[in-house]
Amino acid sequence: SCYSDHPIRREREGELTPMTVASEVQTLKAFGSWLKREQMPNPFDGLKIPKRPKVFVDVLSDEEVAKVLNTVNPNTPTGARAFAMMMLMLDSGMRIGEVVTAKLESLDLERRRTENLHDAEADAHRDFALATLGAWAVPLRV
Repeated sequence: SCYSDHPIRREREGELTPMTVASEVQTLKAFGSWLKREQMPNPFDGLKIPKRPKVFVDVLSDEEVAKVLNTVNPNTPTGARAFAMMMLMLDSGMRIGEVVTAKLESLDLERRRTENLHDAEADAHRDFALATLGAWAVPLRV
């Protein structure tokens, strides 16, 4: 494979990880649900999705954050937008996919929070700091 030396792709010998098992069981259950909707027997109905272990991610140091933010020029329109998006991700913990698919209406600048669009059933939101609000002032022309 052309990605065999990629640092995130690690080939493992032996047992599957709990995350892999849970993902595979979830896929089988989804397929079984489709079979049932198509009036066919669901052989996966009794499967239980195993609990996934909690994974803790290391936070960036202040120096690492500065390096990331110094990669863009916030004095250009594109740079200002990129800087604001980076600040929102760093400050709120939002992932890139959540930020790029978010609508401006989901940004509550007054209360400094954003609605979590991927969890509409819950009253989920992400708070952000005053510095992030300031970063959004340029691209939004507030």
